[in-house]
Amino acid sequence: MKSYNRNGPTSGLRNYICGLVGASFFLIMVTLNNTLSNTFGQTSQLSTKSSANQDLLTEHLVQKVDELDKNVQKILTQLSAMSTAPPHSSSSSVVASAPSRKTERALKKNRGKEFAIEIYSGGDIVSNAIKGHGWDMNKIEKFNEYFMNYSTENNIPLSDLTFIDIGSNVGWFTFNMAALGVNVLAFEPMQENIDLINKSLRDPVNIQNGISERIKLFPYGLGSKEETCYIISGINNFGDGTTFCVDDEKDLAKKTGYIIRGRVSVRRLDDLVDASALTIVAAKIDTEGFEGHVMAGGQKVLLEGVKKYVISEYVPKWIRDRNTDPIEIMRNFYNAGFRAKDSGMEMTLSQMERFNSDSQVTDIILEKNDNDHVGEYE
Repeated sequence: MKSYNRNGPTSGLRNYICGLVGASFFLIMVTLNNTLSNTFGQTSQLSTKSSANQDLLTEHLVQKVDELDKNVQKILTQLSAMSTAPPHSSSSSVVASAPSRKTERALKKNRGKEFAIEIYSGGDIVSNAIKGHGWDMNKIEKFNEYFMNYSTENNIPLSDLTFIDIGSNVGWFTFNMAALGVNVLAFEPMQENIDLINKSLRDPVNIQNGISERIKLFPYGLGSKEETCYIISGINNFGDGTTFCVDDEKDLAKKTGYIIRGRVSVRRLDDLVDASALTIVAAKIDTEGFEGHVMAGGQKVLLEGVKKYVISEYVPKWIRDRNTDPIEIMRNFYNAGFRAKDSGMEMTLSQMERFNSDSQVTDIILEKNDNDHVGEYE
């Protein structure tokens, strides 16, 4: 059994937890006092100034609770690293830990509906784009059209439709689709990204606009089986996590310039989602080459459950590097009735198998055509 110095990390953890509990209790008491004051008609005895002061105090306490929570998570991560580290570490080109990152709040709109999203202040490609005109806006517009057209054509309200976001990152697609009015199942394994998404879910704008209630966050990676894996990301692209299921950290040494973000829980999509109970119009997959493993554990949801569209990042070399076959992925989609198009022309299966053979970083758009013959090799 491992033991730790009482003056070490666990001592700090106790102090932070005590502070967190104390601040949370105080916040609850302040809120309860406000509620009781309103209930018993005592508002006439409170001046506008005192009410405003209470609101400011409440906001300040919420901020402090968030700060304490982050510190607790940081210490827990350190303790986890201590408990899982090998007794003798060899030199590695992978940096063993990452510095804490500054974050900021951005207000955005999708089709006129405002939402808030917490992003990294720097060192992250997606966050930098969000601070500008937005990330991957062409794909956002495609998903908007997919859902609005499906809603109109099938006479189903947007609120009864579902979007699956696999590799949610900081939640850009998740919050855009929830702002549009659809339900979202978001999957993200990296703890730093999970923290940002949870902070966005607590944002008053998202709560008031009904956005947060449409989102269900799954803090897992997706794969072919339940296991624990490493997640890494580039030094200059903090939130873009890549999953590697290896037995030992030293097996990651060849990934020069990447930082180990921690160990993550991987689950099977089919074990987490009952597609038969949902109207899943579209899914987005962006798992940096792990798509074959995602598919292996999610065939019922992705091949049978998705009604119309899958947009997936598709880089054959990355997929092969994760010991899966990109051609098999294309065959699975084709046999389930999905078709891809190139310059407006529908691809045959052999064309789909050869798609992006030079492994450029690109997406493939797959549309399910229910009337097509499946399983036919052209």
